[in-house]
Amino acid sequence: MAGLIAPALAISLIAGCSTVSSNRSSSSHANSTERTGGPEGGPRVSKHSAQSKSELTIPDHPAIDAWTIHYAEKKHQSFQTLLRRAEAYVIPVQKIFSDQGVPGDLAYVALVESGFTPTARSKADAVGMWQFISATGTRFGLEQNKYVDERRHPFKAAHAAAAYLSALFDQFGSWELALAAYNSGENRVQRTLDESGAKTFWELREAGWLPAETQEYVPKVLAAVRISRSLPQYGFYFSPRPDPPRHDTVPVPGGVKLAWIGKKIGVEEAVLQEHNPELCTPSTPPGSPCYDLSVPMGMKESVLAALLEPPPAPEKPAPAPSRNQRPDRSVKSRPSMAKTDLPKPLKASEKSRPAAQTSSLKQEKPPAALKAAPGIKSGDASKERKDARPSRNDTTALIASAATRKAEAARPPAQKSPKTFWYAIRQGDTLPSVAQRFGVTVEALATGNQLSRNQKLVPGKVITICTEERAAGRSEKRQAN
Repeated sequence: MAGLIAPALAISLIAGCSTVSSNRSSSSHANSTERTGGPEGGPRVSKHSAQSKSELTIPDHPAIDAWTIHYAEKKHQSFQTLLRRAEAYVIPVQKIFSDQGVPGDLAYVALVESGFTPTARSKADAVGMWQFISATGTRFGLEQNKYVDERRHPFKAAHAAAAYLSALFDQFGSWELALAAYNSGENRVQRTLDESGAKTFWELREAGWLPAETQEYVPKVLAAVRISRSLPQYGFYFSPRPDPPRHDTVPVPGGVKLAWIGKKIGVEEAVLQEHNPELCTPSTPPGSPCYDLSVPMGMKESVLAALLEPPPAPEKPAPAPSRNQRPDRSVKSRPSMAKTDLPKPLKASEKSRPAAQTSSLKQEKPPAALKAAPGIKSGDASKERKDARPSRNDTTALIASAATRKAEAARPPAQKSPKTFWYAIRQGDTLPSVAQRFGVTVEALATGNQLSRNQKLVPGKVITICTEERAAGRSEKRQAN
């Protein structure tokens, strides 16, 4: 008799527990952008001709029971943590859903999708509390750019999620199929319905027509809703806030850093980021005349007062050089930066050697050791040689000097600064001979002095010559002569 009572008691306990559940789903959900559908009926639920769009019925199904027990017992603490996070969002989101004719209980889709985390991002790049991929977010009017991603805004995205779920129900006529499509895509759900001939999500699930993730996703959401309807029964504490998180909205110029605003009003930058989760960078979007920034209640006037002082100009990234602007990295064009020209660190065995043996350039030899002068003892001469030996600092200076001379020798002529001077014509001078002497072209010499190319030069007449600095020095010497 006792053997019969125990199994009966176990069955009774399981049946009593099958009324709720919901932990954060690990679904790598990527909301697709196409779907369609047909009517549906639950497996062990009495037939319902047309499921009401504004009502969500929880079927009696083993998969929902299993997830209810999983969340309520095995993951009780984790589920409680998610409920605590949901307290700031659930009631405002339920109102948004109800206003669009969607069951308010579907607010718990966000619990399964992201654990009510506005900045969540999946491996499939689904973003935000409602896990929209970019295409679906754009489809439902969520702005996305480098600076703002409204998929991360809990209430703007909630409006989009309500519109999306409403459209899915209109296509499929069933909340189970609508949720399946929310997870795996309209096209896939419609295709499986067409190919299988099934009418309900549960038929598709039983036959294995849907991805394993989607097969469990729908029971997870329904289990979370079941738990939310009887939280005390499952040992959960929940105190949702009736209104959205309160804040003030202030128009702030684009490109203003949150850190600057926070410093001015005595609020941490992280707090401002928490109030504006849609901002992708810690500043208001650059380029916009103003941005409606959310700040803690009571801080609006402080922000306006701070903005009377012009905020720091936004930092502009340096433009990347174009292909024509990029410096030539070859050794020939940049000899001073070539690795072979840089002095190498001295090894321990080389520290006592003359600079000629330690320099990596090996083009400049240090001065030869001095010979003993008449009247100087050999010991003094050796001392003189020792004193003349370059020190380590001298070696470094010598290497640097050699590198500088090498760089100057290899510098292309275009880098030399031009110089203008005057030259008095001598007997026998011609434009070609003067041009050749000073390293300029006949055309430049004639044009600079308003002469024709074949014009004869008059001795004693002064002409202007514009040439390179080195040539100028040579010509000045000749002029002085």
